[in-house]
Amino acid sequence: MLAINRLLNLPWQLSKEQKDWLKRRTHDRRTEVKALAQQQYEVRFGYTHTCDVLDDAEEIE
Repeated sequence: MLAINRLLNLPWQLSKEQKDWLKRRTHDRRTEVKALAQQQYEVRFGYTHTCDVLDDAEEIE
């Protein structure tokens, strides 16, 4: 419950430590925490992640 509460109360701008914590929660063993963390990460950094994937795909070609 503490992890979910922290996820729900994260500020929009994250420090490096907060971003690292959020990224680690996207691989959490607790399904509720993992799903919420993935959603939060996608909302905040989805564009960056999509660009990284596209850059990797271009390198393969």
